[in-house]
Amino acid sequence: MLTKFYEVYVSGENRFAQFEYDGVTYRYIAPCIVIGVERKNDGVRITDMERTVLDGINDFQKIAGLEELLRCLDLVPHVNEKKLLILSRSL
Repeated sequence: MLTKFYEVYVSGENRFAQFEYDGVTYRYIAPCIVIGVERKNDGVRITDMERTVLDGINDFQKIAGLEELLRCLDLVPHVNEKKLLILSRSL
């Protein structure tokens, strides 16, 4: 059974008030660490794979629980273990 979620958590430098768009609620959460973020050519900042994995583990209740986290982790092709360890020490 597939469950749909209608909340998106956004972390960034600029705080914003929660809002809804097209049936999806967007909520701001303050970043706990600033490393592991890449800036793309168009200026958009995204987390790298290691930061994404670590965020998912730390906030798994926000991404549908432990079972969904384990399913997502199973889809990750590769992570840099040293980078993951460095990021985990930054928390």
